Amino acid sequence: MNPQKPTLKTTHSFTDYLAWTFFAAIPILTAVYAISRTSVTWTAIYIIVLALCFLGIEYRFLCTHCPHYGNTGGKTCCLLLWYVPAYFKPRPGPLQFYEKIFTFLGFVIAIGFPLFWLLAYPLLLLVYLTSWALIGIFLIKYECNRCINRNCPMNTVPEGTKSPGSPGKANNKR
Repeated sequence: MNPQKPTLKTTHSFTDYLAWTFFAAIPILTAVYAISRTSVTWTAIYIIVLALCFLGIEYRFLCTHCPHYGNTGGKTCCLLLWYVPAYFKPRPGPLQFYEKIFTFLGFVIAIGFPLFWLLAYPLLLLVYLTSWALIGIFLIKYECNRCINRNCPMNTVPEGTKSPGSPGKANNKR
């Protein structure tokens, strides 16, 4: 039996964005709850750290290389960001080594920051780690294998798959 290969996804819908946002809300709200039981100040710091990591570091060093960056009148419309202004210069092409390092560190900081507080609540820690793991698994299984960003380190599109705009390749909006 030959399973059908997924087609490349050239655009994302608002429902894609909503689904991934709600999915990402699980670990984030779990962390916010655990931290807020101890300190409102540290909760605010965590939210600022998340914004800096995801809207600063990741958006600058990872997203600026993606074809979805600034694709709608200077706004980014992808599964993780919807209608966010493209305030950095687009940088098509592969990521530089330092950009990969900053991207990795941004994820480590954003995900690792609340672990101190979550250790006091083992069930919340389990929910937190499991939900991040599931997000990673589902991204790889349902998004990375049909992503048009050939320069993303997470891209798992098989070699030989035609790029968007190639003859015979359909646009898959899901």
